[in-house]
Amino acid sequence: MACHAIENVNGKPAQKFTGLVFNNCTGCHKDVHDNKFGQDCKKCHSEESFHTIKSTGNFDHNLTDFKLLGKHQTVSCKACHKVNMTNPVKHDHCSDCHADYHNKEFARNGTSPDCYTCHTNDGFGQSTYSTEMHNKTKFPLEGAHMATACFECHKKNDRWTFIKMGINCIDCHKDEHLSKIDPKYYPGANCTACHNVNSWKEVTFDHSKTGFELRGVHANTGCAACHYAKTNAGQRVQNFNALKSDCSACHKDSHHGQFEKNGKTDCTACHGFDNWRASRFNHNQSRFKLEGAHVTVACMDCHKPVQSENGTYIQYKFKNIECSNCHQ
Repeated sequence: MACHAIENVNGKPAQKFTGLVFNNCTGCHKDVHDNKFGQDCKKCHSEESFHTIKSTGNFDHNLTDFKLLGKHQTVSCKACHKVNMTNPVKHDHCSDCHADYHNKEFARNGTSPDCYTCHTNDGFGQSTYSTEMHNKTKFPLEGAHMATACFECHKKNDRWTFIKMGINCIDCHKDEHLSKIDPKYYPGANCTACHNVNSWKEVTFDHSKTGFELRGVHANTGCAACHYAKTNAGQRVQNFNALKSDCSACHKDSHHGQFEKNGKTDCTACHGFDNWRASRFNHNQSRFKLEGAHVTVACMDCHKPVQSENGTYIQYKFKNIECSNCHQ
């Protein structure tokens, strides 16, 4: 009889059976939701008990303080309302429901930023973290790094990592010159001593530091021409520390050892760095000075091809320089 009990004028309880308002539940029941969901309690509750909730399929969650957007629209109600549908659920921060996947990697003073800093309601698989945001970190994206996918650097293992990773070249790139180049030429294995972020093939190394200055054609020759070779198996092999500065270290002696002295042939005695012309050779400094008619004689008239077991070459050195060696 709880609905029919009222207070009469004299302050004593009396029953009333007529004139009751029953257009909606709030005629008798206090609206604990303060009219946020309307006056028809039967949309969600049954008459058996307010604790018995009908199907929530028609419930408009957007009437609450937390609108369901993106992935939240497909989440089961019980995933968030684990105890009671009417119990308040904290929702001011993503971390109220979601665990910090990054394990406080982005925390400042012990507090992690909310997920929406980088993610949206459409899913954690996507990120709104932009290049402009990355450029405000200790590692701005430049050159080829701008075209590198995030996972190449940030997901080398099973999990993503962002803060606890180095910013030096060798933290991401393998040092393929290890033990092949003296560390004094790239201290700390810093690739930028020779390379830049645009391309590995763009090298700006000052070769004069090695004691072998690049001049003439050498200045326009690619590093690989001297410092890389291929084995019979096709494997690419480096040669820096072990490479000698003698001409024969890179160039084949086409003179078959004719100008060899103490086991070495110094090409620079006759040739410059611009081409293979014998621009430095002075015949008058040889055993046979060019005088008279000899001055106008073509080189090939005296220096002719000869055949040996090692192949054909031009003969420049003669055992004797007597006239009969050329003249009948």
